[in-house]
Amino acid sequence: MEAYRITRQKTVSLQGLSRITYIEIMPVHNVDILVCGAISNLYARMIEGQGIELIAFISGNFRDVFNAYLNGTIMVNYSMLRL
Repeated sequence: MEAYRITRQKTVSLQGLSRITYIEIMPVHNVDILVCGAISNLYARMIEGQGIELIAFISGNFRDVFNAYLNGTIMVNYSMLRL
């Protein structure tokens, strides 16, 4: 994404894969940003360690969340203590 414009979009099936495998294949598929719900510190650090921007603890309808991200109005209502 550049300047709030989608430059590429891809759907990848993660069915049957472990969480570790999810994280390992993200760079293969050029994932830059991951917007997700709840996530543990361990997985969050692993994802960020791949150079992926992580926006966690987000819920809602996909289109609403996506538009909020594009508009810069996405709100995170929870913060995890980073140890």
